[in-house]
Order: sequence, then C-alpha cells, then structure tokens
Amino acid sequence: MLFRRPNPLAPKPAPLTEAECERIWRWERWMIGLCLLGVLLIAAALGLGHALGGGMVVQRFVVGAFVVLALAGLVAPLREKCPRCRKRLTVAWRFTLPENCRGCGVAFPRRPRRVTLR
Repeated sequence: MLFRRPNPLAPKPAPLTEAECERIWRWERWMIGLCLLGVLLIAAALGLGHALGGGMVVQRFVVGAFVVLALAGLVAPLREKCPRCRKRLTVAWRFTLPENCRGCGVAFPRRPRRVTLR
C-alpha cells in the first residue's frame, strides 16, 4: 500500500481552510529556501576548496558538506503532513507542493501571487 491512490469514484474532500493552506504554504517557502541555501553552501564549499588548494582536509570537508546537504535534502521534505489525512507530503523536484494529497486526494491550492503596482 505504499503508492495507494485515492479512489476516483469517492466523493471529493472539502477544500482546505485558510489556516491549513497557510501552514502548507509556509512549509513550501521553507523548502524552497532550504534548496537555495544548499546551493549556496555547495558553491561556498567548492570555492573554499579551490581557494585553499584542495588538500586532503579540504577535500574531506567538501565531501562532508555534500553528504550533510544530501541527507538534509532527503529528510526535510518528510517533515510536513497533509492537514486532513496526516499522510506525509512529498515534494516535486522543484521543492513545491504536489497538486493533490496522495492519501485523501484533497487539492492543495496554489499560493496567491502578490501583485505590486508602481
């Protein structure tokens, strides 16, 4: 039952409340920020390794940084659960919310875009 899909003939679940949407949108922003931080840390580790000449200690530091960031990238998306069925959410490759929950099928609405007029 690892990849159980919602029954298409079942009644549609009620939409998420504003508070439930805010929580998952906050989690999505956090995931995107974590991804950007990881890219910056990888670039800094590689730049530091290049600047220090690439000795054995520096190479181990860079490899250690890659391992820590890879583990954080694997574990962090599993922190949030669906507000309705409490099944763990998974993220797409862009660290964004899926369209629907894999457990109950509730739709995750997109965050409204803020338009600024000048």
